[in-house]
Amino acid sequence: MKSLEYWKNRYSRSNIKGASGNGSVGELLKFKTDFINEKIAEYNIESALDFGHGDLGLANGIEVDRYIGLDIFDFPKSEFVKDSVELINTSFDEYDGDSCDMTMCIDVLYHILEPEQEYMRKTVDKMFAKAKRCVIIYAQDSLNSPKGFGGGSHLYDSKWRQHVDEKYLGDWTLVHKQDKSEPNSSALMFVYLKEK
Repeated sequence: MKSLEYWKNRYSRSNIKGASGNGSVGELLKFKTDFINEKIAEYNIESALDFGHGDLGLANGIEVDRYIGLDIFDFPKSEFVKDSVELINTSFDEYDGDSCDMTMCIDVLYHILEPEQEYMRKTVDKMFAKAKRCVIIYAQDSLNSPKGFGGGSHLYDSKWRQHVDEKYLGDWTLVHKQDKSEPNSSALMFVYLKEK
């Protein structure tokens, strides 16, 4: 797939810190880390499964007993990565490991390109299948996408919310949608909780 090759090449040419882009450093990283940690505390989350750990910017800041990060690039786990972090090199739809209290997918779904939308849907399906309680997605609002969104070579307006609404609402509830995107980002935070 074109998007997988893009990110493999990008990671292989870059140093680790910041290889995922501006969203994995500085104020945007702080916003994401703080938001996710607030939800971890609010919902008593002990384990997290991250679909697209990228350059590990979030992995070290997430406050859970167990963090499993999935990605298509075999990132080296160096000494600066916490002991609670487990990294798995796999495409998202092929992950067959443990479920976690929470799954999350941060800055990923809009990088799955137009010809790869079946893969996007399978990724979303795996996220909901592997989440025991909570799903957090940080992506564009595909029901009301920003004008002109997805024009770049590695961006596409993936219709992920349409898929979630059609397949998961009822068993899951959207309990939070960010009102306004952060500076230098088109993405919003979405939080889904599983109905008991």
